Amino acid sequence: MSITNGAAEKTVRAFLDAYLKKRDINTVLSLLTDEIQWIGIGTDGSLCGIQKVEAALKEEYSQDPEPYLPELTNSCETSVSQDDAVFMADLTIMRPVSSGPLFTLKARISAACIHTPDGWKIAAVHMSAPSVLQGVSGSVSQDTGEDLLNHSVFLNIDQNKQAILQNHRLAAQLEARNQILNIALEHTSICEFYYYPLIRTCVIPRRTCEYYHCSERYEQMPDSFLDSFVVPSCHAACREMYEAIHNGLGTANAEFQTLSGSWCREFMSTVTWTEDGRPDFVVGIIEDITNQKGMASALENAKSRDSLTGLWNKETGTRLAQKCMQEKPEGENCVLMLLDMDNFGQLNEKEGTSFANAVLLEVADILRGSTSEQDLQIRLGGDEFMLFIRNCDKKQATVLGPHIADQVQNLMILPGRESRISVSIGMCSTEVVNNYSGLYRCAESTLNYVKERCRGHAACYLDTSNELGVMLTNLYTEKYIVNTIEQEDAQRGENLISFALDLLGKSKNLEDAVSLLFARIGKIYHMDRVSLLEIDPSFLSCRFTYQWSNDMSYIHINKPYYITREKYEAAAMRYASDGLCDVCPNKEISPFPPASILQYGITASISAPSDSKSARKIISGRKNSAVCWRRLVKLFPPL
Repeated sequence: MSITNGAAEKTVRAFLDAYLKKRDINTVLSLLTDEIQWIGIGTDGSLCGIQKVEAALKEEYSQDPEPYLPELTNSCETSVSQDDAVFMADLTIMRPVSSGPLFTLKARISAACIHTPDGWKIAAVHMSAPSVLQGVSGSVSQDTGEDLLNHSVFLNIDQNKQAILQNHRLAAQLEARNQILNIALEHTSICEFYYYPLIRTCVIPRRTCEYYHCSERYEQMPDSFLDSFVVPSCHAACREMYEAIHNGLGTANAEFQTLSGSWCREFMSTVTWTEDGRPDFVVGIIEDITNQKGMASALENAKSRDSLTGLWNKETGTRLAQKCMQEKPEGENCVLMLLDMDNFGQLNEKEGTSFANAVLLEVADILRGSTSEQDLQIRLGGDEFMLFIRNCDKKQATVLGPHIADQVQNLMILPGRESRISVSIGMCSTEVVNNYSGLYRCAESTLNYVKERCRGHAACYLDTSNELGVMLTNLYTEKYIVNTIEQEDAQRGENLISFALDLLGKSKNLEDAVSLLFARIGKIYHMDRVSLLEIDPSFLSCRFTYQWSNDMSYIHINKPYYITREKYEAAAMRYASDGLCDVCPNKEISPFPPASILQYGITASISAPSDSKSARKIISGRKNSAVCWRRLVKLFPPL
C-alpha cells in the first residue's frame, strides 16, 4: 500500500483535537495502537500500553476537564516506508480564562505513525521541550527566549503550570465572591472604595458614588475628599486615619459627619505592600451610621431627661450647670433659680396623681417658655425645679423670677375662686458668688426664706451677709414676651387626646381639670384664648362655662349673653357638616367664637391673636386639633 502525503499530520491533529480540545478519551484511544509508548511525563519514564494511557487520561480529565486550544507550527512529516511516517512540530497549548492573562504552554511534539487495518494510528508520541533532557520540566528557547514547558497526561508535570492554573481559579473565585458580596450589600449602606497610598488617589465604585453622592475619583488625598465631603470639625480624625495607613498600620478607622448632615464610619485595611514595606493598595469600607447615631443620641437623651416633663434630670442638669460655670467667659453673669411648688402634696392628695402630673407639665412648659435654649431647665425631683440662666444678672432676674411665679399662679385663676397653685422661687447671681456650690447655697437660703415668709413669690439673694433685701415686686409688663415651646415628647404634644382623657377621667375635681386642660391646649397650639360656650336655643342665651387666656380681660366665665333668633340661626348656618367654623359670626359678644365646633348646644373654640390666621391655619391644616375638639366636646353632657 502506498503512503498518502500528510496522513501522519492528520492523525496527530485528530489526536490533539480529541485529547486537548474535546477531552474525549474514546476518540484518543481509537487513534493509538495497543502498544502505544507515550513519553513526556516530566520524569525519566514513559507510559507503555493502551491500558496505562487510558488510566492516566481518566485521572487527568477528572481533575482538569476544561478544554485547551492546540496550535501546531513549524510542522514536518517524513515517510519511513509506505506504512510508517514520523511527524514533528512545535506545539502551543492555550486556555481562555475569564480574567487575567491567557494561559499558554509551549512544547515540541514528535509522533511515529503506522498504517493499520483500522487506519493510521500513533505508535509512539513524545511531547517535551526541544533539546532538553526528559527529566527537565522546562527551559528557555535559545532563539526566542520564551518559556517552553513540557506537557503530559499527568497534572503535576510542571509546578509553574499548576501555579498559573491555581491563580486563575483563585481569581475566578474572588470575582464570584465579590459579586456575592455586592449582592448582599446591595440594599445596605455599606459600600467599598479603593485607595492607592503611593499616589494618594482614591477610586470610588459606582454604587458607592450613587449612595453617598460623591465623586468617582479623588486625588491629593485626603484633602480633596475632606474639603468636598466632610464637615471641618471631623477633618482631624479623618487625617489621623490616613496618616496611620501611610505610617504602616494595617488597619485604621474613623467616624465623621458629611456636609449633608449624615454620619459615616470608615474602615481602611492595607492589602499589599511594596518591597520596602510601604502600603501599596488599600481597601476601604464606608458605612452610613446616621440612624445608629440618632438612636444613641436618643438613648443618651432619654437617660438624661426627666421622663414626665422632658426637662434635664437632676444628675445631668447639675453636671451641665457646673460645666457652664467652669467654662463661662470672664465677666459673664449667670443666675441660678431654685423653684419649689407650694403645698403640692395636698394638691396631689386632693386632686389625684393625673392632675398633679398635669400641673408639673404646665410648670415645665412655663420654665421652657420663659428661658432660652442656651439655659438649663432641670427637674430636681418631685415638685422641685432648678433654672440655670446664662447671660443674666440680678436686675434681669428680678423681672424673670416674679414673672415665672405669676405664670404658675395664673394656671388656675377663675373668677370667684382662690388659686391653689403657686411656686416659691429663690435666686442668686454670680455677681454675689462666682462658684457653683456657693451659688446653689445662696439660692437655697433665699428659697427657704420665701417658703417661710411669702410663698408664691420670688426673691434674689442680694449680698454675702445672709441678709435678704426687701421683697421684689412684679416689675414685668402685662404683655411679657414668652418663648415658643417646641413639643419634644409625643405624649405631651401629639397625643393630646390621651392626655385629656387621662386628666378628665382620673382627676377628682372636673372643673380644675378642664381649666388646666384648656391652658395646655392654648399653649400647645399658641392660642391667646380657649373657651367652652353653652348655648340655650330656647331662651337665646349663652354663657362661657370654661375659659383660658393669656389676657385676663378676655375671661367672661358665667356672664350671660343674649342674642336674637335671626343672629342665632345665621350663626348656626356658618358651621359646616363637620361642625367646624373658622370665622366669628357675631363679633359683638362672640357667642360663636372663631375656629370653633358646634355640637348639641356646646361650642368649643380656640382663637389666635390679630386676625385669627393662626386659628384658621390650625383648623384647616392640622386636622388633629379639629379631631381633638370634637372628641373633647363629647365629654360634656348636652344641656
